[in-house]
Amino acid sequence: MAYLPSLRQKAARQVVTSAFGGINRAERIQDGEFAEAMNLSTREAPLLCPRKRRGTVRTLNNPQGILAKERLCWVDGSHVYYDGAAVAGLTLSTAATDCPKQLVGFGAYILIFPDQMYFSALDPTDCGSMGLDSTITCTSSRKATLAPCRVDGSDWGNITVSATEPADPANGQYWMDTGAAPHRLMVYSTAYGSWTQILTVYTRISLAGIGSGCRAGDAIEISGLTGSDQVTQLNGVQYVYDCGPDYIVVLGLLDQAVTKSSGSVRVQRRVPLMDYVTESENRLWGCRYGLNRDGATVNEIYACKLGDFRNWNVYQGISTDSYTVSVGSDGPFTGAITYGGYPMFFKENCLHKLYGAQPKNYQVMTTQMRGVQAGSSRSLCIVDGTLMYLSQAGAEAYEGALPTLVSAPLGERARSEGVGGTAGRKYYLSMLEDGARHLYVYDAANGIWLEEDAIEAVGFAEWGGDLYALDGDSGDMLALLGTAGTPEETVNWQAESGLIGWDTVEQKYVTRFNIRLALEQGARVEVRLQYDGGEWQQKAAISSDAARTRTALMPVYPRRCDHIRMRMTGSGEARVYSIARLLSGGGDGQRG
Repeated sequence: MAYLPSLRQKAARQVVTSAFGGINRAERIQDGEFAEAMNLSTREAPLLCPRKRRGTVRTLNNPQGILAKERLCWVDGSHVYYDGAAVAGLTLSTAATDCPKQLVGFGAYILIFPDQMYFSALDPTDCGSMGLDSTITCTSSRKATLAPCRVDGSDWGNITVSATEPADPANGQYWMDTGAAPHRLMVYSTAYGSWTQILTVYTRISLAGIGSGCRAGDAIEISGLTGSDQVTQLNGVQYVYDCGPDYIVVLGLLDQAVTKSSGSVRVQRRVPLMDYVTESENRLWGCRYGLNRDGATVNEIYACKLGDFRNWNVYQGISTDSYTVSVGSDGPFTGAITYGGYPMFFKENCLHKLYGAQPKNYQVMTTQMRGVQAGSSRSLCIVDGTLMYLSQAGAEAYEGALPTLVSAPLGERARSEGVGGTAGRKYYLSMLEDGARHLYVYDAANGIWLEEDAIEAVGFAEWGGDLYALDGDSGDMLALLGTAGTPEETVNWQAESGLIGWDTVEQKYVTRFNIRLALEQGARVEVRLQYDGGEWQQKAAISSDAARTRTALMPVYPRRCDHIRMRMTGSGEARVYSIARLLSGGGDGQRG
């Protein structure tokens, strides 16, 4: 019996991708990774889904900084706002060199740099400048009086001023011994029958308004005092032991009271110029590379007096003193942060870490490593216990030893001006990439990078279960997780696969894609294919009307080709559960 010839159907093979990763811009990537992605999220991982709708909380005219404490604080132009209300009494510089602002929490206070202003979050009327600069002119009706006094500013009483000791002194009588060099203040004791030197002596400087803005414990710099050597020696940095609106008490010896009715007296409490600041262990720390206030070139790290951000020149030889140290590394500082309980100061090629509990045992440890890129100081952020930042090489993860580059999947592109924020275990990084602004999100738990959109973040602040961002382009304050503000209408998203077909040796080609997905009300998904590097062609679309949610299996039929790319674009809430590729064998010749 004769049989007709027949064709044997070649076996088909199905490859299912049900776990989706992040961006990988390498030539060859794994199933589930994307050559490009936009507005996707790992919140439903391993499913593929778009990010949440953001909320627009308010629109600012000139956003320059944001910080979260008990309430949100932000800077709009020359004004500071806390919990939505402007802080009266504070006016900030809007010069380009003074923007954007660095906002630092210090106990109940919020500090604003480089303006060196502060206010209390508990009582915003407690505000002003961290420094002090007051010049008071002396006149015949506004005289300055300098007199010896006790530490509390009270008078000694009658003091005998002479080169020889008084005859027949009474108990407790005071004598200014001008025969000694230097002069000395003595007190007589009848019990011992001798004179005893009072080792620590003070001077009260009385002048209307001279103590305004001062506090006991301040270190101030006095200038303008003229006269005898005893008077001029009061010029310079002085520790304030007591003060009132019209007087200050400092360390110094005067034989007798002196009155000054001309000239002027200047009182300053100087805060050093600092490039970057951070709070650690109840001290404010800062760094400076360049010229200081006196025009001298410095390469220094500073710490304020313990618990007092106003004072940086207190050196009493005790544990609460201020601190200054010079470092020998080359180049400007590029950022500062407190990590693991240690203040850390970065340059592009090194890290300075401060160890110790008080000034007498502070030590600077320097590590040569990839530091923070110049211009990316705001990228420093602690994410789930790991310090993240943007270096010259890319995004880095630092856990105490040496940094690890984690942005390799994003490819080699020119990146700069990084600004970072954190929400949960995710690192948000806004930066310039090849000249265009991009916002990336790094899921530290899964090691996945995704891209959102192109907002120009001035700063981030995590507060109230959301991450707030200031968009320097639109001026909007955005709640990125959508828990506050007016929600955006829809989220437009996109996911583009890598090359499909170059990973098979035998002549296989894709005959069908089966996409399993769920669409919320009003959502739509489209699929486009690119054959052998040609133009994108729309092949399928599916939508859900505004009245219902639907699940579907969306088939996509490509034509035969050598290699192929798939691009899914969508609007609205959708979840992609899996993408199956049905592969069939071809002939031995060239595909396509």
